[in-house]
Amino acid sequence: SLVVKPHDAGLVWLFFFLAGSAMRKRALQSLAFATILVSLAAIWIAPISPHWISELHNNLASVSARGGTSDPGLTGLTSRTTGEVVDLQAALSVIQNDPRFNGPASYLVAGTLILVWAIAALRKRFSPDSALVALAAISALSLLPVYHRTHDAKILMLAIPGCALLWSGNGARRWIAVALTTAAIVVTSDIPLQLLLIATRNLPASPSTLSEKIVSLLLLEPAPLVLLIAGVFYLWVYWGYDPVQRVQNGDKSTRSESFQNL
Repeated sequence: SLVVKPHDAGLVWLFFFLAGSAMRKRALQSLAFATILVSLAAIWIAPISPHWISELHNNLASVSARGGTSDPGLTGLTSRTTGEVVDLQAALSVIQNDPRFNGPASYLVAGTLILVWAIAALRKRFSPDSALVALAAISALSLLPVYHRTHDAKILMLAIPGCALLWSGNGARRWIAVALTTAAIVVTSDIPLQLLLIATRNLPASPSTLSEKIVSLLLLEPAPLVLLIAGVFYLWVYWGYDPVQRVQNGDKSTRSESFQNL
């Protein structure tokens, strides 16, 4: 995944790198292996297609143009399909379908949240339980800043263990975790998304009034909004998460007091 789709696995890798200690060692080992694979592939391809880097750049620019297959806006060729783009640019394009707006705005919002997450990963002592919450947060946040489609959202499976951990606690957060994790998975799944697209097929592709934009944002682009809310929730929990180690009967056992500092 680091080789083929680094924008999917890159931030997951970054967590283990930031976690330090043995986790950083494993992260560097996996990066070294990925680098070897990339180098071998580049050496293999270079004689056959010496200009493959510029050709790839031109291809990406072409498919990302207005109305292209990777256009995140409602006018995109794959918009309103089960494989539509689910990054934050897709939601922002409903407000203003201009890459000069939705691109930088997406980077600013999602980038700030990811920066906060990285700071939390650096300042916290690593524990298996805190790792589950951290991965739940980044599984949602990683989908927001750049190009991702619904099939990339399978990374949300990383949120399920963190959700289960919060469910084992008390208070309203356990219900919020279940609700948001379920919603994030549902709005990026093929069958529910297809049913929603059928139900909203008469909505305008280019909303002009404020009311039309709000309706289109909620009904045609629910995935980025749900992912943003879920990511912010898990980030908030992770920032205040404090696992406490206790010793019982001479053996070390870990009990996670998830909400001690919240």
